[in-house]
Amino acid sequence: MNYLLSDKQKALQKEWDDFYRELMKNAPKIWRGAHGTDCGFLYGTEFDYATVEWVKRIYDAEYKRGYHSLHWPKEYGGQEIGPVEQAILAEIKNYYRVPSENWAGLRLLAPALMMFGTEEQKKEFLPKILSGERIFCQAWSEPNAGSDLASLTTRAVRDGDDYIVNGQKTWIGAAGGAEPANWGHSPFRTDPDTTKRHRGLSYFMFPMDTPGITITDVYASNRNRGWSEVFFEDARIPAKYRVGEENRGWYVTMATANFERSGSPYGEVKRDIEELVAYCVQTKCNGQRLIDDPFIREGLAEFIIESEKLRALGQRSAWKQAKGDEVTSYASAGKIIWTELNHKMAIFVAHRLGGLYGMIKPSSNWALFDGFFENFGEGISLGKIINVGTNDIQHNVIAIRGLKLPRE
Repeated sequence: MNYLLSDKQKALQKEWDDFYRELMKNAPKIWRGAHGTDCGFLYGTEFDYATVEWVKRIYDAEYKRGYHSLHWPKEYGGQEIGPVEQAILAEIKNYYRVPSENWAGLRLLAPALMMFGTEEQKKEFLPKILSGERIFCQAWSEPNAGSDLASLTTRAVRDGDDYIVNGQKTWIGAAGGAEPANWGHSPFRTDPDTTKRHRGLSYFMFPMDTPGITITDVYASNRNRGWSEVFFEDARIPAKYRVGEENRGWYVTMATANFERSGSPYGEVKRDIEELVAYCVQTKCNGQRLIDDPFIREGLAEFIIESEKLRALGQRSAWKQAKGDEVTSYASAGKIIWTELNHKMAIFVAHRLGGLYGMIKPSSNWALFDGFFENFGEGISLGKIINVGTNDIQHNVIAIRGLKLPRE
């Protein structure tokens, strides 16, 4: 592949870099990007409402310039930029730690609607997703169905023009908290024969204020309130909000999962590493700079190598997408590299680089890097290895879809 950018791509790169560098100059100190999650992952137990309002202003500024839909087809208000340009934009946004408000709507549901939705659904939902009028959460996991999502049991029974839904979803980001999503999207079981598994699921959109839907917050071990449980008790969802055919929702689910796993977060990792290196150059321990410690240098070198692997993989994935090739295994590989690298970095800073200072909570003025790595390492980074399909599952995807190995 050719890693060189065209003149047009370089011009777009500069335009986006200039815009986001300026846009993020006044980011609150509390904000460190949270590695691709919504604004729910802020330090401490309670949400910072000033930061939530700032996130909204960032979203509106991007919307006014049409940046939310750059990759969308022109018929839906997009500019049809290609996968390579999308990778450039993602790298810049991640580097400047731009908030990902309405991520489950813009990045996951919108492309799924373009593939599987009716014209009526596209006309109703796509403009409102873009504007931020409809903020979505992704309600997939259940207490007994995570990586093996086909085993989910939340039941949707057809009743005239509606489906009556009963069951429970868990580990839902942006469903509760300070600024909750006002819509959700999820697969439900519409065929009671659980032996059919994949062939008995249908995909739905639903308003979160539907009678019969109850939301409770879930706290992480570090007391961050970033997830929720969602309970359905005879909740009526109109049939017009089903995406795709009945009992064929697994195809919608898998397409959405690929959208979720794709996109390299290289820029954010690069930014973290730059700050780590700068800290080690400027900080001394027992009269010696940290960067002169061979064990510290070895750790930093490993992070840099892994991050460049992540970037190369993302670039190759974008290049193959531009050619029309299937890249499911690339998305899985990127998810593995990114999440494991993040966890290693968090543990390295909190336990090895910072010593006792690395374990100080973010609320303290003595916290290393404002407590970000302690916070990220304890409550978030390990969870990233598990969610969106565990990394063990991703290895299976690579083996089957990428290497074409037999299932048994």
